[in-house]
Amino acid sequence: LELLAPPLLAKAQARVLDVGSGSGYLTAAFALLGPGVAAYGVDRDAGLVALSVKNVAKDNLQKELGDRVRFERRDGWTGLPDYGPYDAIHVGAAAETIPDALLDQLARGGRMIIPVGGVNAAQSLVQVDRDVSGKLSSKTLFGVRYVELVDERGSMA
Repeated sequence: LELLAPPLLAKAQARVLDVGSGSGYLTAAFALLGPGVAAYGVDRDAGLVALSVKNVAKDNLQKELGDRVRFERRDGWTGLPDYGPYDAIHVGAAAETIPDALLDQLARGGRMIIPVGGVNAAQSLVQVDRDVSGKLSSKTLFGVRYVELVDERGSMA
């Protein structure tokens, strides 16, 4: 959250994509950063999407967040282009390579945090930034261990 907050708080209106949103709590936390932050969570598991919606409905979070938080069943490799570009993208599963579709959805001035590496190989948390001119840069932050980012068929794309 700390790594992705700066590009979200730098604008009056910002969008964040949470790929592999699971239970939905991180997606909701992004939206809670401020009234101008809209958060979109995607997961390929319909049961987890339903759980996310249920979790946000608890404790009046849905009342507070309104339409600033949304969950959809989608393939994480393709993201959610309908609502992009995104000022921040969080990916909660490792990809062997950074999906081009997610890079395409990263806004100018935006940041993506994604674990990169194979399921049985070394993985690193990578920060990808797109500057205001559109140029991409990346840096490895540290080693991590995540489950793999799979497509709709359940395989690594």
